[in-house]
Amino acid sequence: MKQLDLIKIYRHFRPQGQIRKLQEECTELADAIHISMTAYMGDAHKAMQTPAVITEMADVTVMLAQFKFCEPELWEQIEEEAECKIQRTLERMETGYYEDKP
Repeated sequence: MKQLDLIKIYRHFRPQGQIRKLQEECTELADAIHISMTAYMGDAHKAMQTPAVITEMADVTVMLAQFKFCEPELWEQIEEEAECKIQRTLERMETGYYEDKP
């Protein structure tokens, strides 16, 4: 992805338009995953390989990249929160938190 292209798109549609577009793309991704998981009877590997899921993942990726380059302070907060979530998950894995969960 070209950073300058993403910035141009973000500035054209402005933050309010892009946050709405992100919401739309996330909903479409969730729907595509649901449909694919149903079609493949819960086989996540096959479901992820479907063109619809790949397309929607790409759409969400493009939207998030726009925020990354155009809202650096927000993105810094997102990365910090993501790191906390990663560490929490690793800690839970080590303590067996997920052992009784599907």
